[in-house]
Amino acid sequence: MNYEVNPKAAYLLEQFSSLAFFETMRNNYRLFLDGLEELFEIYMHNLPYNLRSLPYPEQADIQWGGLFCPI
Repeated sequence: MNYEVNPKAAYLLEQFSSLAFFETMRNNYRLFLDGLEELFEIYMHNLPYNLRSLPYPEQADIQWGGLFCPI
């Protein structure tokens, strides 16, 4: 059996499977979620008066206000 290693593939595997990459991704994801939670809090404190008359997809608390990913 004769296998050939593509140097570009090896480089990409090394870069995207490293601990530093996953740490950066985890930190960025946490910052993203923290920002979304802050925006949701701002939205919930400034709800429109006719919220319940809006269609369900436009009622953010109906869609995202509950726990949807068990921890």
